[in-house]
Amino acid sequence: LDWTRKHGFARDRAEFLDGVNCVAAPILNQHGKAVAALTVTGPSNRFPLKDLNANGEIVREHCLKISQRLGYIVK
Repeated sequence: LDWTRKHGFARDRAEFLDGVNCVAAPILNQHGKAVAALTVTGPSNRFPLKDLNANGEIVREHCLKISQRLGYIVK
């Protein structure tokens, strides 16, 4: 959880389901509380470990934009 808080997104490196990788980030409301999340999941041969951090950053950035439209203000 410390890594996820620091980077703003989570990774699943086939821990839940063998051969499937995921990244996810929260969508926050105007109070900074998570109200939803966006996740991207794919088979490890098309969504390899080497790309997880870059893809996680993309998901995090888009979640931040959605959060801002819901009234979240970046501090």
